[in-house]
Formats: sequence, C-alpha cells, structure tokens
Amino acid sequence: KEMILGIDDEKNESPSFSYLMLFEDGNRIDLTLFPLEKLKDEFTSSSLSILLMDKDNLFPNLPSPSDIDYLIKKPLEKEFLNCCNEFWWVSTYVAKGLCRGEISYAKDMLENPVRSMFLKMIEWHIGINTNFSVPFGRSGKNIKPNVSPPLWNRIIDTYPDAELKNIWDSLFLMTEIFRELAKDIAAQFQFYYNIDEDEKITRYIKEVMHLPQAEQ
Repeated sequence: KEMILGIDDEKNESPSFSYLMLFEDGNRIDLTLFPLEKLKDEFTSSSLSILLMDKDNLFPNLPSPSDIDYLIKKPLEKEFLNCCNEFWWVSTYVAKGLCRGEISYAKDMLENPVRSMFLKMIEWHIGINTNFSVPFGRSGKNIKPNVSPPLWNRIIDTYPDAELKNIWDSLFLMTEIFRELAKDIAAQFQFYYNIDEDEKITRYIKEVMHLPQAEQ
C-alpha cells in the first residue's frame, strides 16, 4: 500500500507532473510523469539518471550515471562579490532584529539569506580543497567529511537556539568564518575582497549589539 503525501507541479512552465509517494514500508518514490510529445524538445535528465526500462527505445544514448552535474563549480568574481555583499548587508538585518527583540525575524534573516551565503563560501572552500571533485549536497550535507574537524565544529556552533545571546554569538562566529574563507578564496582566484565593507559592517553590528535592547 502507498500513501500519496503531495503533488509537486514545481510552479513553473515545465510540462512534467510529479507525485510524491511514501510507502508504508518506509520506501519513498518521487514519480515524475512527462508527456511523450514533449520528450524530444523539453526533457532533460540528471547525470545521476539510471535507465531501468526502455521498451520503446526512447533513451538510446543515456550516459552512465555520474555526479558531474552536482560537483561544486568554481565561482566567477561577480558571483563571489555578490555573495560577500549579500552576506554582509543582510547581517545588519539580523542585528536590527536582535536589537528590537524581534527574535523570529532575526532568526529568519540569519538562517535564510545570511546562512545561504555563508554556506556558499564554505562550498567554494571545499571546492578548492578537493579540486572541485565533490558535490556539496543539499543544505551542505556533505560538509563534514570535506572540512577539518576544527572548522566543522565552528560551523556547527553557528546554529543557535532562540536565546538572544546565542544568536548574537552565532552571528559573530559566522562573520569570522566567512571572513577567513572569503579572504582565502579571493587570494586563490585573485578576486577583489571588499575589506572596507567587511570592517564597516562588523563595526556597525557591534555598535548595534551594545544599544539598549528591547524587552523580550
């Protein structure tokens, strides 16, 4: 027996239609249906695709599965600069939320836009250390085996609970790690790193931290 938990239409212009299924024995299948008439022009396969059955010989040239589509890619300088700018700018939102006692807002800013840029910098760090030969994994699930134990412990320490002090500590730890990795990556690829932006925003969020805090 099966339990159909959801239907995923991806809300885009793709002609595919997906059923998300969780079976009572614990197995899960995401079944995507694709119209035959769109197959030639609009279907794309993942590099991890494995051909299990092809009665009509529709996929004669499907290559052997590999993780090539998911390997960490080298950054362009513009991509690197945009990552840095987003990280530093939105860090001020976290500080603002904490100063106002808006814990849910501060946590949202920390765990979404700020952390996504933080993880992107870690991804490039891993790429350099592995010659861009490994996948990063969704939400950085492959971080641990590809960084040093001390760095991994520091990364894990950036995930705070809802205590005000712990969120502040996490924010500053994220800025420390981000700065270290960003400088190394900039040196590796001869990218520009805006140290002025870094220093001014770091000073700003420290000043905000020492402002009178709103009642919790």
